[in-house]
Amino acid sequence: MKPAADFHKFSAADDGLRPRCRACRRPQSARYYRENRDEISRRGAERYARNPEVVKVRVKRYQAAHPEGLRRRQARYAATEGGKAVQKAAQQRRRARKAAATVEHFNVADVYEDWADLDLWVCFYCAGPAKPLQMDHFEPLARGGAHGLINLVPACADCNHAKSDKEPWSVLSDHLGQRGVDLSTCVAWLNRAAVGPEGFNVACEPVE
Repeated sequence: MKPAADFHKFSAADDGLRPRCRACRRPQSARYYRENRDEISRRGAERYARNPEVVKVRVKRYQAAHPEGLRRRQARYAATEGGKAVQKAAQQRRRARKAAATVEHFNVADVYEDWADLDLWVCFYCAGPAKPLQMDHFEPLARGGAHGLINLVPACADCNHAKSDKEPWSVLSDHLGQRGVDLSTCVAWLNRAAVGPEGFNVACEPVE
């Protein structure tokens, strides 16, 4: 026998409880979530769009009733790569607002999707592996750069810290020079390139 608190509520049942306890249902629920994550997210977004205030009240009521469990889940998520990325993005938004910069509405998934479209999965400055991947404002916030997708590039930790709020084009020129590429020559080639349906047809090459 188990206490009623060990069972989820289920209004359709005669006793108002699920027939299987929480411990038995947990692996099944986790598997269902993994297999149907996108559909669950879509349904949740639709519910929120229909009744945002109702959803907010329900979330606040749950948070008030389960503070310890909520803190544990938040701590576990914060320790993951995804959680760290979300925290970093939130810090960047706060910095952007504090600097009175232009702030666009987007999330971490939007940034990764934008980089995937451009095939930007190495450090923008040194072309080395950007692991862990860091989001850098190419035009620093301190220099009037916007907090938007077009101004965010992937960077390794060393380049991100070394660049700081320096003038970005000089930093990029220095890094390209270390790899034998002259930035001014590269830009000149691109300016002379014929642009067709697939974009530029001339690529930058190392300087002899």
